[in-house]
Amino acid sequence: MGALSLTNTSEIEANYSYLARVFSEGRRQGVRLVSGPQREFGLSLKQGWVNLPFPLLSETWNQRTLTCGVALQCSPSKDRVGKLPLQQLSQRQLRALSIVEGGVALGWVLARWPNLAPELHNHLNAIETLDPEMPPDAMLELALKKAKQHESNVIWPLLGQLPGLGTSKPEFVKAIKRLYGRMPWSSKHKYAPQQFSIPRLRGTVLSARRCGRDDQTCCCYEAGKMAKH
Repeated sequence: MGALSLTNTSEIEANYSYLARVFSEGRRQGVRLVSGPQREFGLSLKQGWVNLPFPLLSETWNQRTLTCGVALQCSPSKDRVGKLPLQQLSQRQLRALSIVEGGVALGWVLARWPNLAPELHNHLNAIETLDPEMPPDAMLELALKKAKQHESNVIWPLLGQLPGLGTSKPEFVKAIKRLYGRMPWSSKHKYAPQQFSIPRLRGTVLSARRCGRDDQTCCCYEAGKMAKH
């Protein structure tokens, strides 16, 4: 790949999408640029696309740095670690697992493209190169050990985010969705919040303020019976 402008988004997407497909042997479909204060390297929900942070996270990053970042995201270790129950881990444990998996990915990249070694060691100088074939349970076991020993305080932007993080909805969002349009009794049907949302328990009489209408179209409860609306 020749000289590339790191300000031209179209060129960046096109060139690094090609690299992602080559590095991953077709497991990644391409690259998508992500922006915002939380931007970082990572994978899409189904791990088919590589997220590439733009603008770049450091002024010292160059074309080869991005190549290394994309290559790390193409490692098969990403697919293996994505099957672990990451949502159950603490932040310290996740940082440790990110470093361990990064070491596995580093070993995978160096075994295939040793010419990237100088740039990788420049940005990941303290990351231990691990067995590229390390299974996910072994990665998790090593990460938990490192987390207990407080060996995971450093954040390495080039490693990016572990796959699968940020995909579960916050608990309060789940609660709202259950509350909105779901009857509090056993029915599986869903309705917008209205008169259906008020359950009538056996042996009780429901009452409500009258709306001021005296005809039979009144929507209130009278003598425990709901009039036709």
